Amino acid sequence: MQTETFKAFLNKLLKEEYLIPLALLLLCLISFGVLIPWLGFFWDDWPLAWYTHALGPESFIGFAPQRPFSGVLYFISTALVGEKPIFWQIYALFWRWVMVLAFWWFLRKLWPDRKREATVIACLFAIYPGFTQQSIALIYSLYYIYYALFIFSLNAMLLAFEKKTWGWTIVAVTLMAAAMLSTEYFYGLELLRVLIIWFYVKDEVARFWPRAWTTVKRYLPYVLVAGLVFVWRFFASKEYSYSVMYLKRFRASPSDAIRYLRRTILGDVYEAMVTVWARVFRWPDLGDYGTRVIILNWLLVGAAFIGVLLFFWLRRRMEQKTQSKGWYLQVIPLGIAALFIGGLSFWMAELPIRLDWPWDRGMLPMAFGSSILLGALVSALRPKVARNILLATIIATTVGFHFQTGMSYLLHWRIQKAFFQQLTWRAPALEPDTIVMSEELPIKYYTDNSLTGPLNWIYAPDLEGYQMPYFLSYIGPRWGIFLPEFEPELAIEQEYRNYMFNGSMSQAIVVYFSPSTNCLRVLDPAYDSEFPELGEPSLAALNVSNPAGVISDSDDPARLPEKQFGAELAPDWCYYFEKADLARQLEDWERVVALGDEALAQYDTPYNYAEYIPFILGYAYQNDLETAQALTREALRGNENIAPMLCQAWREIETMETSTEEASIASSAMFEKLACTP
Repeated sequence: MQTETFKAFLNKLLKEEYLIPLALLLLCLISFGVLIPWLGFFWDDWPLAWYTHALGPESFIGFAPQRPFSGVLYFISTALVGEKPIFWQIYALFWRWVMVLAFWWFLRKLWPDRKREATVIACLFAIYPGFTQQSIALIYSLYYIYYALFIFSLNAMLLAFEKKTWGWTIVAVTLMAAAMLSTEYFYGLELLRVLIIWFYVKDEVARFWPRAWTTVKRYLPYVLVAGLVFVWRFFASKEYSYSVMYLKRFRASPSDAIRYLRRTILGDVYEAMVTVWARVFRWPDLGDYGTRVIILNWLLVGAAFIGVLLFFWLRRRMEQKTQSKGWYLQVIPLGIAALFIGGLSFWMAELPIRLDWPWDRGMLPMAFGSSILLGALVSALRPKVARNILLATIIATTVGFHFQTGMSYLLHWRIQKAFFQQLTWRAPALEPDTIVMSEELPIKYYTDNSLTGPLNWIYAPDLEGYQMPYFLSYIGPRWGIFLPEFEPELAIEQEYRNYMFNGSMSQAIVVYFSPSTNCLRVLDPAYDSEFPELGEPSLAALNVSNPAGVISDSDDPARLPEKQFGAELAPDWCYYFEKADLARQLEDWERVVALGDEALAQYDTPYNYAEYIPFILGYAYQNDLETAQALTREALRGNENIAPMLCQAWREIETMETSTEEASIASSAMFEKLACTP
């Protein structure tokens, strides 16, 4: 009896309506879900999460007047999901799966006798490797909803034709309008409707002109609604995110504009169809992550390869005996058309579509056509065994590609956490209206604009009102956008959505962070002018860095919010350096020595030998000149380039108020050892 029950359950599970959605879910999980528990917020996730924390989900109503329905969806999503990154990662994965299910359903409705091919294309769509921002979960969970709305509107349109009822037409145009009023990403794909209708009515109307007339009539409600949305969006509404830059180019020189567009489209289509799939076959570079990560990568690849072969073996019944002819004459033109119009919104705004972050966001609409076209080409391969092996290889290597991408996000999440953790160790409290400046941080998937959100969350967790107390800005290549010059009294005003930052250069600190070579440094003109790693931007800004004026100790020090960052990092060498550098700033030399005793007992070498300088000063001020000299000699052996910094330290020791004859003798010896100039 139990055996029969199990067989019945297995047979039910193997039915298409259960097995394929489950298989697509497993494919999404193995591609994007393995690292979810350890991922955090990335890029513009941070400001949006901070706005939710500070202003509440209701603040999103009307936050993007040019995309009104997106504000409604942000309100619903933030109210539902909350502030924890793991919930957003799960939410994004769920909506990616829903989007893929909608796409699979669309293929099944358009070509009902091509079950196997629909499944192949849906699998490729689920893991399309052109778009690599799955981990930026808060933002792109919403874009998966927009994409799903667009695809569901196609399904509702086909249901309207099938049921011959206006009810489904109303649903279809409503979903279409909702998608168009949420984002411009998929405006180009809207043009596919006329081609989809043309294919659908083939069996109803065979002759060309009657078929064309039927297509026009059925397309009319959609083109009217799309036209109204387009007119409001670009002509009636005064709010816009990106202007149609191509029209300016075209008015200036039509011939040059046409050549530019042709070159851009051909290049982007090639990347979206050829380069994007070819790159998944590159040998993974995971050496920096350790043996366990390498093993896990190959386990996932192997599981995906075997799983695909097993899946299509179990679903042999999807190979229908009778299939309508002419499918390739429909699917290939549809795939090509989708590729050549998918990026229309980006091309009109002259926004680049690239295969690297952040510009691979333009690959989202290109996934539609690329997956259809590749799926059709793979499905045409014979014999069946070779076809299945090729498909399993493509899917398995793409799963590995996404895991490697996820590891990159995980690495940079940890680096970003280390940046803020070390900053709070070094700066337990910051005066309001402080601007934090840095050369572009070695943290991918973040910008200074996005990191301003967590900076305020950390240092002003209970902020009230709309005056933002802290601002983070990069210097260097982007110099001049926010900060025109390095003048100490220069006023700085910067809008940050609902917030306004008002500060001045007199309340600024410049930080330097290179996690592969040193701990975070809050630069001090008195100590860091000779730091050999500083680039020209940091040196140019060094004179306005005022740590003593904006950093203080605190009985209630700033902490990273645990829900977002997880537990505080365990103390390491950088902990002792940051705390010692703070104590050096406060001239708490006893504290510096206590920290030095602890650190030197645990660590043989610093991350950077310049990090010995606070301890050298501390031991000297506490009359332990022997230790100060020993650390100086060790620092010089470790890095001769920091000799000028060591000279600065010993000049201070020579002139300190408590200087003794022994200190003078020790200073002279160190000046000679370091070859200090007068």
